[in-house]
Amino acid sequence: MESLFLAAGPEREIIVLPVGRALHCDELYIASVTGYVPFERRNNSLSGHSHGVFSPLAFNALLGHPMLGLKQNAKDSHWPKKIFLRRNSEIRNVVNATELERMFFSHGYSVVEPERMTFSQQVKLFSNARAIAGSSGAALANIIFCPPITKICIFISKDQETSYWYWQNMACATGKTVTYVLGEKNKSKMGGIHASFSIDLNSLPSSILGVE
Repeated sequence: MESLFLAAGPEREIIVLPVGRALHCDELYIASVTGYVPFERRNNSLSGHSHGVFSPLAFNALLGHPMLGLKQNAKDSHWPKKIFLRRNSEIRNVVNATELERMFFSHGYSVVEPERMTFSQQVKLFSNARAIAGSSGAALANIIFCPPITKICIFISKDQETSYWYWQNMACATGKTVTYVLGEKNKSKMGGIHASFSIDLNSLPSSILGVE
């Protein structure tokens, strides 16, 4: 909600409707969405799955909004330059996350938990980062706030249904690229793209670990 209040500003009223309720409007303006990802298509005859489509124009409008203060954030030197995103979830976990975290910590990365931060803090954290490493998850949506030079490493499992282009498409829409490190799925109750997986520490790219 913090991001919504920042976008609306103090002069606009935010009306929260309960589920199943409608609101009659004499005049309605609809903002362009930054991305479109149809996870469950209505037409079952379509093959494959969507990797998401993201709008550079909408992202540029968002990133240029005064509420984010990205120009000021870029001058904030107390935020860590290299961050490792700790994932606290019951799905898509890295089985050897502790060893992986220690590896990045030994290379100067700060371990962070974005879900424990406010929206404004997350914007400042990612806009000052020069290297980011983390497992596929919602926290990585913050890569849109990173500078184009930021190195982004994403851990993700090997699966034919995985939307590998999802994060890449989002990154490209804001002038960045990502590096994937693929992990072998672990045998667990949760299978498919949500299965936990392990990462071979020897497969970690030196271009990510060695960022200064």
